Parts: sequence; structure tokens; C-alpha cells
Amino acid sequence: MLEHKKIRSLDDYFVDLNGRQSREVYFYRINGYTEKIGDFIKKYYDTARRAGVVIEGKIPNPDEKNLAYYSEIMGMDFQMNPSFISNGLKKWLPRMNDLQRQNVADSIYDSLDSMRRNGKTENMLKNAYIKFMCWLYYKFERIVNQLGANELPKILYEGDISNYELMLISILSNAGSDVVLLQYHGDADTIGSIEVGKKADLLILRYPSYQFLVYHTGVNQVEHVIKAGTAAPPSDWGNRAGRDSSGPFAPPRHYHSGHFAGSAGSLVPCPFEYLP
Repeated sequence: MLEHKKIRSLDDYFVDLNGRQSREVYFYRINGYTEKIGDFIKKYYDTARRAGVVIEGKIPNPDEKNLAYYSEIMGMDFQMNPSFISNGLKKWLPRMNDLQRQNVADSIYDSLDSMRRNGKTENMLKNAYIKFMCWLYYKFERIVNQLGANELPKILYEGDISNYELMLISILSNAGSDVVLLQYHGDADTIGSIEVGKKADLLILRYPSYQFLVYHTGVNQVEHVIKAGTAAPPSDWGNRAGRDSSGPFAPPRHYHSGHFAGSAGSLVPCPFEYLP
């Protein structure tokens, strides 16, 4: 399988595999917009339309007709081992070469094994496997025989991606595909305001009004600390500001100075997020 690496400039995405520093692929999320990013997206979109897959919105779940055809060709058996997955890919997607098939099979197995270690049942693993196989056939069949080629296929996904979609796109990336996820709103669905269901870093003080604070300097005024939407025990609070960079007085958990792309010595802020 290929390695996920960080880009040094946006142009890295358009370098053939043989011209990259190693056998590497790129997998980034765009969570903002600039004129430079707009130019990049247009070029990447055109490339993905020509030699890849563009997804605008959700990948439809397999319907009854899809599942019936899959069952007719493949049956509904499932075994949790790489050989079974590889043999299934050979029958279901015969245009893949041996290396492509092995890389995809290993990556599917790793994803399913992670689900199993997180408590998913055998039936859940089977359903996920069949979903992945149907998506590969009905949505990504045009690129499966290009995975790992010198001109790497491009995947462009625009919208809010589900966990299963992210797993499958990660599988294809591991096997040899560049990926860009477009989410212009960034993390607005999970952070950025105090609402039910969102994450937040909050301090709850002992006093009913900020006007009391000036009369109680030098003492601990913190009643509760909430980190990422979860109440933190006092042992995690840290010390007062100026003595400890952890705890409630540190910069918010979601604060960062930006993600960067560019050559050494000329790094510029870029609304990209690297997905390892």
C-alpha cells in the first residue's frame, strides 16, 4: 500500500507518482476558501473528471437491484480473512491487477478489523463488506484498475462525508489514489457555537456575574471545566495562567495556527487539513 504524505505545495497533487519523493499519495480536507484554493479546486476537478471520480453529495446506498445482482454473482457468504476478500475482488472486479487487488483487499480487511475491535458484530462486518463491494463496482469501477498507476486517479468528494464513505475512500487512497474532501464550512457542524450536540471548551465560574471577579483575584474561581463537550475532572484542570499551559487557562482545544503548504522557508497559511 502507498503512504499518506504531506504536500509541500498545491502543485504536488499534479505530479506523477514517479516524480514524487516516495511512493506517496495525498489526502486532504479543504475547510476554507481563498482565490488560490479556488484555482486549485478547478484544476483538481477537471483532472478528477478526466481520470478519477467526482462525488457531489452522498454515495447512494446499494438498492435492492444492486444487492440482487451482487447476490447473483457473488452469493451472500462472508469470511473475515484477506484471502476471501481478495478472491471476491478478483471475481467482482476482474480488471484489477494482482497488486491492486492485494492492496485493496488488505485495506478492506484492516478497516473491517478496526470495526471488529470496536465492537461491531459479524453481521455488521458482513453488511459493511457488501456495501464496500457494491460501492466499488457501481461508483468507482472506472478507477480500480488505475490505482497505484504513474498517473494516480483523483477522488474529489464535496459534502459531509459519512464514516462508511470515509472508510471506503481511505481504502482507495491506501491502494493508490489522491483524495480531496471539500467541506467549506469546516467544523461548523460540531464546533464554533454553544448549541446542543456540539463540542465546546467552557469554564463555569463560582459567581453569578462577571462583576464579582475583580473582588476575588488570586483565588481559584473555577467551578467546572468542560473540554470538547465533556466535563473534565479537577485533576485535568491544570494550574493558573502563566504557570501552566494546560488546563482551563490554556488556548482553546480547537485553536490552531493554521495548516501550511509550501516550500521550506516560505510557508503560507492554507485552509487544508492533512488526513493521515
